[in-house]
Amino acid sequence: MADVTVKLKIGNIRKLLKSNPVQSEIARRAHRMAASAGAGFEAVVKPHKYTARAFVQTRDQVGRVRQATEAVLQRTLGLPAGYQPPTQSAPAKPRSDGKMLFSTKSGKQVWASPAQILNWTRNG
Repeated sequence: MADVTVKLKIGNIRKLLKSNPVQSEIARRAHRMAASAGAGFEAVVKPHKYTARAFVQTRDQVGRVRQATEAVLQRTLGLPAGYQPPTQSAPAKPRSDGKMLFSTKSGKQVWASPAQILNWTRNG
């Protein structure tokens, strides 16, 4: 079988992710989830610079109480009532020189200053 090379153009991917059909589908799913959650929840559609985006949030005290006591949003996703996301281990304490342990995108852990970490994780 011949090798195939695929070149992705980030600009075109962003256009696709921001397109009306994708945004409509994301909004439709968020509204469906909010309707499934019931009273006290609302869908919020906020397109991002690079992609379509929507989410469901509590609208009022009724929603906040229902979410806290019934895990309504987790149930609308089909997760069990007592589901808890996996916990992450506590971050390492800073060294005496102020550097902290940081995990790079490739999974490598390095000691870095807060300014370095901010620079590496800055959006844009």
